[in-house]
Amino acid sequence: MVALVFVVYAATMLVVRLNNPIHLQKTVYQQWKQDYLVTRGQATFVNAGTTKHPAGLSEAQGYGMMITAVAGQRGWASQKEFDRLLNYYLSERDVVNNKQTALMK
Repeated sequence: MVALVFVVYAATMLVVRLNNPIHLQKTVYQQWKQDYLVTRGQATFVNAGTTKHPAGLSEAQGYGMMITAVAGQRGWASQKEFDRLLNYYLSERDVVNNKQTALMK
């Protein structure tokens, strides 16, 4: 009887230990998304400013797109969420000599 209790306890601890890093990553991603993503129309940007004065920066936008792509591979984000980040990037590209660059304004 004691052996059975020990086996059940050990199995439970093993499952918790294996699943905890994934759960933690998902929780951190969801909190990041809630705290830093700002949606305006069909575009979303990563807020590198304050809550009162949000601001989008190219580096933050790039990292946000990468984070969302990885989250999408894990089933935590959708293609639509990534597309909204991409829409912001595309709408904020800089123009030099009447040609659109790959750099953000």
